Amino acid sequence: MNCLLKRLSFFLPIFSCALLIPTMVSADLIDNDVPAGTVGHFEVDVDPGGQSEVANITANGAVSGTTTTNVMFEMINYVQTGAGVSALSGTGSITTDDTYVSSGSFVGSNGNTVFWRSTASIADGDSNMRNEITFTTNSNETLGDLRFINYLDQDVFGIIDILFTRGSVAGGDLELFTVDQTEEFGISQSGAYSDSQGLVNSTFEGWAADEWSDLRTDITAGTAAFSLTGEVDMTSLPAFVDPTFGPAFGPEDITTALSWVIDPNANSATVITYLGGVPDVIDIPPTNPVPEPTSMALLAMGLTGLGFASRRRKNAA
Repeated sequence: MNCLLKRLSFFLPIFSCALLIPTMVSADLIDNDVPAGTVGHFEVDVDPGGQSEVANITANGAVSGTTTTNVMFEMINYVQTGAGVSALSGTGSITTDDTYVSSGSFVGSNGNTVFWRSTASIADGDSNMRNEITFTTNSNETLGDLRFINYLDQDVFGIIDILFTRGSVAGGDLELFTVDQTEEFGISQSGAYSDSQGLVNSTFEGWAADEWSDLRTDITAGTAAFSLTGEVDMTSLPAFVDPTFGPAFGPEDITTALSWVIDPNANSATVITYLGGVPDVIDIPPTNPVPEPTSMALLAMGLTGLGFASRRRKNAA
């Protein structure tokens, strides 16, 4: 199934033939100022909340050579309250060079209004989009029960990819990589995991992975599970050893999510996420010494003792 058919299969039961009508494409592009068509170019078409359906990279494909392609199907930022789960919705615009600011509000668990503000930016020459999301409420109120989930559906050079991790939550450098197994480039997902990295009144809960669209369905139903070592559907995403990247999951139509729990007694909180373009296999660190998630299936392989070099940690601005 290609990306167009995938999109049609998801929306067709709802919109029927209305999907045959072309839709306008957002023009809120931010990039890293590496010239378009040059390996390392990274741009994201940003929507309110730092969400997106387009992340273009110019990559050094192992087979195809220099290639420019969209490596994303969708990235959605969800909030879960006592009233249910919803995607961030609001308005935004590019304010300064390669910075997109947006804001909106939603009803919190206490029946109060929770305001959010997102600042998504890409620094010159960098391969990551940093998105800082701040939640606030009136000074005499608290945020109440609130979870923030950064969901990513990666389609790298087609929809069938592999997933692997580098780093760890304890080390503050956990990164989820989804790459095309043949072309050896792709996309990464990470975030701030501690106060020292920019979290305010929020705690990283963990991550999860599954095939499309199971994880998104679980998130919107409020039933998705997260853990620091990863909740991976091993039936849909079986563990295997890739000759280039080591312990991995797939190949399949990969989706992943990161989750943070907000302090219910605070009246403001901050979460930071990162979306990374991975244009070349050389941009990916060596294998983790202990595979994540720490599952029995992987441990049985005896794949320990492999050194790794941490990818540059993205510090909070």
